Amino acid sequence: MVSVCSRCGKELSRAEIYTGTIPRIDFYGSMDGISKSNRVTLNFDFTSPTEVFSCYSYTTWQGHNTLNFPKKNYTIRLFNDEEVTDKHRLVFNGWQREHKYVLKANYRDISQARNLVAANLWADMAATRPNLFETLRHTSNYGAVDGFPVVVYLNGEFLGLYTMNLHIDDDLFQMDNAYDAVMIANSVEPEECLFRAEATFTDQKTAWEVEFCGTGDDDQWAKEQLNELIRFVMTGSDEEFREHIGNYLDVDGAIDYLIFLYVTGLQDNAAKDLVLLKYHDCDAWIPSVYDMEGAFGLDLDAMAYADPAAFLPAQTDEGWDSGTGSLMWDRILQAFRPEIAARYAELRQGVLTEDRLTARVDTYWDQIPAEYRHMDLELYPREVPEGDPQEQMRNYIHERLVLLDAVFSGR
Repeated sequence: MVSVCSRCGKELSRAEIYTGTIPRIDFYGSMDGISKSNRVTLNFDFTSPTEVFSCYSYTTWQGHNTLNFPKKNYTIRLFNDEEVTDKHRLVFNGWQREHKYVLKANYRDISQARNLVAANLWADMAATRPNLFETLRHTSNYGAVDGFPVVVYLNGEFLGLYTMNLHIDDDLFQMDNAYDAVMIANSVEPEECLFRAEATFTDQKTAWEVEFCGTGDDDQWAKEQLNELIRFVMTGSDEEFREHIGNYLDVDGAIDYLIFLYVTGLQDNAAKDLVLLKYHDCDAWIPSVYDMEGAFGLDLDAMAYADPAAFLPAQTDEGWDSGTGSLMWDRILQAFRPEIAARYAELRQGVLTEDRLTARVDTYWDQIPAEYRHMDLELYPREVPEGDPQEQMRNYIHERLVLLDAVFSGR
């Protein structure tokens, strides 16, 4: 059915008749049989006040533990043809050309804000980092994911409130050489994810996973280079560590990563979802971030708000304890504490001011009409922490910065 303007008779586009305030995605077709490994092809409509297009989506579930939730994450690969041979590459939201995205459910975070606010904080930090690896400067978001809120429908029925995010892959990191690679740690438990044992790659659901390797299945070189880093962390003397860790790990990136963990309270991300990037023209692994749904004080295990005083570095009789359980972060803190304190003080003058952080939270929160949050909770009833999430994040940021100021000023 064609819609026309009642005043002038002109045929109206979907954008002109759309009354929503955030983009809407419509899937048409059947999701029968869909899983993480089994893809289904669906018609795909994207509608916003400024952008309208239709194509096909080659669609799967996405994630590991989140597959147990009734509200699924989806990986979508967009194509111009039903046979999925001609990629529909987009250039929008200031990103590089992409055709592969994640519709992230944010099932445990009803604010829908924590992951992307944290990702953009990481990008802000990276943009000011000394000696940032040049390729990362030209990626969509300095090597972090990015996204925006959307409402999703299947055959006209509300499927949920989501964020449409960049997908973590070689395109995100602008990798185009055979000897580029991406590693992700998938758990906080195995010793190998805590840099206390070499990576065996026997169970990629619970330990290290090769997310991308430019040489495909011939990835032994990348695994060995990761283990070279782990072995050095395990065996190097204190003097050797400070002098030579930069041969294996980007020290400036690691300092930023540790500060980022403390500011956001993401203790688990010291191991789980730690991303390490290896470029053919850079000897060292470069840390990056992923999956930060628990940022700013959301305890994902207990489904409660975390104490802002939890997870802080502490000095012990044996030296500095990072509070992460990770030998690598303990050693980074011990070896580079003056540099970490100096970088923290620098960031507190700009990227990490309280006003800037809370403004990021408020801006993202205000994008999403309350009705969509209510619709999502009605469709997927679940236990959520008591209290207003926006106010909780604002309070957490304030209290966290006060505590960290004291730690890094030496008071």
